[in-house]
Formats: sequence, structure tokens, C-alpha cells
Amino acid sequence: MTQYDQLRATIRDLQTLRTDLGDQIARDKGQDPVLNDLHQRVCKALRALSGLG
Repeated sequence: MTQYDQLRATIRDLQTLRTDLGDQIARDKGQDPVLNDLHQRVCKALRALSGLG
């Protein structure tokens, strides 16, 4: 697997994690600060990887 393929796989995994965390946060009505923090960190990582961060 090339580095580009690895990067794309990592981005895809982070996007899945972001979606899963968002769903969990919605179920918990945003009451878990750890999930909120993790979601923010994943979003920040995705912005950085996209070149927008």
C-alpha cells in the first residue's frame, strides 16, 4: 500500500469515527464532555489533513 493509500484509509477511518461520535453525542444529548472533546479533535485532524486547518 502506498503512502497515499494509507493516508486515504486514515482519512476514511477518521470520517467514520467522526460520524459515529456524532451519532453517540446526539443519543447522549451532548452530555459527555469526553465524547465532545474527542469529536472536536477528530474534526480538527480532518481539517488539518484536508489542508483547510
